[in-house]
Amino acid sequence: REPDSFGKGNPDGVIATEPANSAPVGGALLPMLAIGIPGEPIVAALMAGLMIHGLAPGPLLFTTNPEVVSGIYVAVLVGAVLLLPIAFLGLPLFLLALKVPRGLLAAAVFLLCMAGVYALVSNVADLWVMLFFGLAGYFMRRFGFPVSPLILGLVLGPIFEANLRRTVVMGGDQLPEYLAGRPIALAVLGLCLIAIAWNIVAAARLRRNHSL
Repeated sequence: REPDSFGKGNPDGVIATEPANSAPVGGALLPMLAIGIPGEPIVAALMAGLMIHGLAPGPLLFTTNPEVVSGIYVAVLVGAVLLLPIAFLGLPLFLLALKVPRGLLAAAVFLLCMAGVYALVSNVADLWVMLFFGLAGYFMRRFGFPVSPLILGLVLGPIFEANLRRTVVMGGDQLPEYLAGRPIALAVLGLCLIAIAWNIVAAARLRRNHSL
């Protein structure tokens, strides 16, 4: 009702940002567990963690490792229940954290990231990889490039490549006819084209509105 007050401390605007930030996680978690397709960067990081431990997200995960799926569901439920009391109890600490200079906070996060990466396999090369992608993410944000597609591409790239190779082998010389004769494949391709077209139209409309 008061759009001019947003960005100036309106409590409704402050409160709305966190539900909006948390809402996609639950919706993206289910397709990641069910069919191995993450729709959100945080869920993509969770999927990468499962793959590091030798767990392949998808339909077989529910039969081969049901305890993992149940554990994730219970963790999400417990987190939703404890979120409110933890937020109230930790509010003074969160306010103190906001007073920490950004330089010190960034240095602490950087040291924790280095310790976590090195503790995984004790390989110094992993630290250089972390540094490279950290700088890449910084410059991507600096020049307005979204980081989420890069994360999703790194997680889904090997899975997509393996399945594409399997499809080409199964289709052989009649790959177009092989794909055209599969209703599920046609439906998925159609949805992909619709999603691409929708994003292009939305971006063009947004650019036109800004120019006006």
